[in-house]
Amino acid sequence: MHKVKTFVNISSAMSVNSIAIFASRLSGLLRDVLFAMYWGTGNALGAFFFAFTIPNLFRRILGEGALSEAFIPVFTEKLTKGSRKDAFRLASTVLSLAVAALTVLVAFGVGFCLWLQPLMTSEFAQLVLKVLPILLPYTIFICVVGLFSGILNSLNHFSIPALTPIILNLVLIATVVWVCPRLGPDDTRRLLGLAIAVLFAGVLQLIALLPSLANFEFQFRFNLNWRSAEIKEVFRLLIPGVFGASIGQINVLCDRLFAGFLGGYAVTSLYYSERIIYLPIGVFGVALATACLPELSRAHATDRTEEMIESLFFALRQIIYLTIPCAVFIILLAPTIVDLLYRRGSFDDASAAYTIAAILFYAPGIPAFAAVKIIRTGFYSRKNTKTPVQVGCLCLIINVVLNAVLIGPLQHRGLALATTISSYVNLIALTVIFAQSLKPFRLPIREFCLSILRILTAISGSGFIIWILDKHVIYCSGYGIVDKLLAFFVPCSAGLLAYIVFTLSIGSPEPREFAASLRKKFDR
Repeated sequence: MHKVKTFVNISSAMSVNSIAIFASRLSGLLRDVLFAMYWGTGNALGAFFFAFTIPNLFRRILGEGALSEAFIPVFTEKLTKGSRKDAFRLASTVLSLAVAALTVLVAFGVGFCLWLQPLMTSEFAQLVLKVLPILLPYTIFICVVGLFSGILNSLNHFSIPALTPIILNLVLIATVVWVCPRLGPDDTRRLLGLAIAVLFAGVLQLIALLPSLANFEFQFRFNLNWRSAEIKEVFRLLIPGVFGASIGQINVLCDRLFAGFLGGYAVTSLYYSERIIYLPIGVFGVALATACLPELSRAHATDRTEEMIESLFFALRQIIYLTIPCAVFIILLAPTIVDLLYRRGSFDDASAAYTIAAILFYAPGIPAFAAVKIIRTGFYSRKNTKTPVQVGCLCLIINVVLNAVLIGPLQHRGLALATTISSYVNLIALTVIFAQSLKPFRLPIREFCLSILRILTAISGSGFIIWILDKHVIYCSGYGIVDKLLAFFVPCSAGLLAYIVFTLSIGSPEPREFAASLRKKFDR
């Protein structure tokens, strides 16, 4: 009974998250379409993306990364074994300490940028250092948003936290369409306008979560008492977790640095390709991992290890079932997707070619990018943040070495390939270590391997259908945008339908399990 309830909770929470994240990613794609139309792959937008990497790094390390992953298991245990009042007191203390530390870091970062500005001679570096001091305070707002979202997720409230990124996208869209044209042709003024818009969006994202927290009667009390047992437990998990999350973001930063040596085209084309690649990862991987962590933490807190194992492998099978077709569809339809989304205005044939090339080397990694997020929740739910750090260090070294080796012959494509390879190494190593740590409990390895075999069989047939419809059918409606839409949606819809039919006909349990979980949820 517990197992079925957990599957229902995970599936329904993932559905809510997926819908909200899909809406967020769609608004993000619209934002990037406008970026591409107005700026193409030039140095100005490359400088903005490079500068925005820094606050995003802290957001992913703290707001959505290590701090949340260290905080949620302790907070969930407090809710499960203690009282909501005690859990909220713990949350207030963690928030207070986080805000105090981030304020010091941001102040130091702003001062360092202002000191460094006169010393830089390249145009790209000067643009980065002009934009970065404005973007850095966004770190404080978005990290608090991440912690507020973790509190709500632990209370089984997923929709509003998953929708908050839409605010940033809408504000940036409005800025690009209405504000930037009024700032004149100077790229520096336009980039400063974008940076101020990001800061404004961070404030709005924070405000958007307050009504939901008030519904649960959460009241923030500033408290810097770091000596309580719960806070020490959070810090014990946080320190290795920060290193682990930092490794992932250092990987991103290293890729940006290597791309910066190639030029602005490499930074922007990698960014545009990542936006396409990370759409399914966000919709499925992030949504499922977010749903899993509270459930697995509850199972661990109540010593239901077998249920935790079954729930984790249920999530892994579901994520593989969902992401393998995404990878194949994106590879087969990469030129069509780029043509539909980006090719207009300043985004010319050269920009499209650079972006398509990066997509083809990123897309095979989609299942690994998403599955790593799931397998990590197994470690975090058991309050083990050290192992992902150790594996992450190995993968960081592999990624940097591969970047240095592949950037020569493959240019920016080599950076994408290095990320894909190191992600598969990360996934395999974490899965093997996690399996070893759970002996003598039985792991459903045989069922998992059979599931992957069925999925690969089904996707080979549906992929062939997509290839036929993409390469040998001409869509001619007389309207350019309609032709582009038909060229994407006809093969994609046919391939998706064929994939579902094939997986059902060869006995894949994933679509039936997910549908059954949702039916039970709706019946309840």
